[in-house]
Amino acid sequence: MKNSDSDSAIKEMCQIENQYLFSNDIHLRFYNKIVYFGFGKKMLKYDILRKRACDIFKNAPITSKENYEVLFEKNDFYHPMYILRTSSKHKDFLEKFYKKFKEQNKK
Repeated sequence: MKNSDSDSAIKEMCQIENQYLFSNDIHLRFYNKIVYFGFGKKMLKYDILRKRACDIFKNAPITSKENYEVLFEKNDFYHPMYILRTSSKHKDFLEKFYKKFKEQNKK
């Protein structure tokens, strides 16, 4: 689906009823490595996407979620481009993420 307007694209996608729209085993591809969950705020406004994001987060291995709160609802998720463009608060999160990632890769 091509649409540069994310609101329109999300609305179109939410109307599609297709069992292949989402991968049901995406969390199995994390391989116990730390994962950056870049669920954008706009995406989480839509029930179908919020539920999918929550399922992915809940099913991810604990080692993939070391920088996050245990409960999905307690986390602030940001699109990666948002973090790269904004305040030091968000950059601190990104630095913490990269530090954990480097530590895991040294093992």
